Amino acid sequence: MFNAVLIEKDEDGRVTTGIKALSEEQLPDGEVTIAVEYSTVNYKDGLCFTANGGGLVRNYPHVPGIDFAGTVESSQDPRYSAGDKVVLTGWRVGEAHWGGLLSKSAGEGRLACAATQWRDTATSDGHWHRGTRCDVWYSCA
Repeated sequence: MFNAVLIEKDEDGRVTTGIKALSEEQLPDGEVTIAVEYSTVNYKDGLCFTANGGGLVRNYPHVPGIDFAGTVESSQDPRYSAGDKVVLTGWRVGEAHWGGLLSKSAGEGRLACAATQWRDTATSDGHWHRGTRCDVWYSCA
């Protein structure tokens, strides 16, 4: 089990948000499973919490978060091995794909970038956002 900020929509169209315990079976399909250590929150994430998902959320349930940095737990993608440090940002993460406001993620290997040039995931996530606006930078661990 792991925690996630989960946005859900009921059959009456009401949107609710909360921190939920999820199982790995609830993760989206993906080639790479990552233990998320850091993420950031920005304006788009706030829009995801509104009644219509800010026009960004297409499928429910949904996890917002524009990016994340973490450690690969398992991979079917030959570019990544367990223990690799990675960053995932862009590619409509937090909109079309589940975002980084969770403690474990799964996704396509093509969306991740190796974080080998930085000493740790905290440093890598900070470097990805130099020059962009980050309202909150926090630890998911």
